[in-house]
Amino acid sequence: MATLREIAKECGVSMSTVSKALNGYTDISESTRERILAVAESMNYLQAISPQRVRVSASERSQLSPSEIKDGSPLEELNEALSEKVNFSSVEQKKDALSEDLNVGLSEQEFLSLPERKPLVSSEKMSIDSSERERLSPLEMEDESSPEKVSIDSSEREQLSPLETEVESSPEEVNNDSSKKEQMTKKEQMTKKEQMTKKEQMTKKKQLAKKKHMDSSKKADPKLSYNLGVIFHNSQEGRFEQEFLTSVLKSFKEEARRKGYDIILLPYHPDLKKETYLEYCQKKEIDGAVVTCTDFKDPQVLELIMSDIPVVTIDHVFDNCPAVLSDNIAGIHILLDRIISRGHERIAYIHGEYSSVTRNRLSSFYRTMSERGLEVPREYVIASAYHDVQAAVKATETLLALPEPPTCIIYADDLCCAGVLRHLRRKQIRVPEDISLAGYDGLTIASLTNPEITTIRQDTGKIGRTAAQQLISLIEKPETTIIERYKAAPSFVEGETLGVPEGA
Repeated sequence: MATLREIAKECGVSMSTVSKALNGYTDISESTRERILAVAESMNYLQAISPQRVRVSASERSQLSPSEIKDGSPLEELNEALSEKVNFSSVEQKKDALSEDLNVGLSEQEFLSLPERKPLVSSEKMSIDSSERERLSPLEMEDESSPEKVSIDSSEREQLSPLETEVESSPEEVNNDSSKKEQMTKKEQMTKKEQMTKKEQMTKKKQLAKKKHMDSSKKADPKLSYNLGVIFHNSQEGRFEQEFLTSVLKSFKEEARRKGYDIILLPYHPDLKKETYLEYCQKKEIDGAVVTCTDFKDPQVLELIMSDIPVVTIDHVFDNCPAVLSDNIAGIHILLDRIISRGHERIAYIHGEYSSVTRNRLSSFYRTMSERGLEVPREYVIASAYHDVQAAVKATETLLALPEPPTCIIYADDLCCAGVLRHLRRKQIRVPEDISLAGYDGLTIASLTNPEITTIRQDTGKIGRTAAQQLISLIEKPETTIIERYKAAPSFVEGETLGVPEGA
């Protein structure tokens, strides 16, 4: 069974956000909630609820009878848990401690009725408090820590746990504090030396890689810095949205380093635009840049494209630089061929926001349907947004409410398809018996759902490698490098969400 930590890691969010989504909190977006719930369900997560962790509000408590409050209630467990609790100087301190321990809401009268006992070390026994201790120098601290300043009698010692007893230091242990501190300082110095050694080793490896490239290439320009820039939009969404980008950059980096180049990432962030992309590339002496997963209409991107710095784009086309594309036209054609071969004729398409990728996929959808002699009602094609589960669910509800609903729906990406799959299961609509679904991209989540999603996998490895090869060729051989489009063929992934419609 999955844990909160695993779900958080899978979604690329904090454990706190996962907890809020699973417990129905309203201070997170619906799209994030749907995505977390979809991943949690795909990982077979079961939420365990302990009585000690149940929050009882004042309004809920007022509805309980006296017998319900006394018998098996969080208040009863609270009194048992706090039977050994120390004194508090105020009701507010007591409430703070209670909410921190058991997360249960109680009234002021209930707090005052909780049992108390003597603190382990009384205020009279302490010669200085914590705030004064913070202002002491190490020499004064050592003097104040003597046994005469802090005394614990035998009756109080019996109440200490083994760990607390061990904390009470003898005079000899106090005297040895300075030597222990010296040992810790030596360990920290050793750790820093090891880190510096690792950095030096990495630097040497990079220098050797550059030297190897220079030695092996007779036409290499010694004035090159052998640094490549990567410009992309640093989305704050979860890991599934970034999986395509991560896979492309992994193969790009491997190919670039194989040829002696280093990578410098230039993620977009609205608060950090003190320098334009062009200015940063010039400042870092970057030889060339690849642009992907960003707003290609951004003035900074256009400025870089029109500059003298060599640029290669991924999934977008400019006239003056090479472009590496996933063959989206072939991908939709392959997917529709499989869907139609199962007997489907009423096929809907919920596509992403307008872009060159969306335009090619949509054109391929209409052309393939026309070639097969199938009509596409206008209401069967709905514009949505990539990775927006909530919007995909709403569009699906619209399609299913039509007098003649489709028998199969294609989604813009696998994440939206997974979110809709979970929504339909809640409504007891069977997939693929009642409706067939298909995604796009071939992300990991497609294989984690039940049933697994039928989809198209993009060849991210080839996309990244080709982009690196073309960019380096443009840098080292600008006269012979042809400005053209390079396409990576996608592949069909047979899932379990594509069935045979009734009557086929």
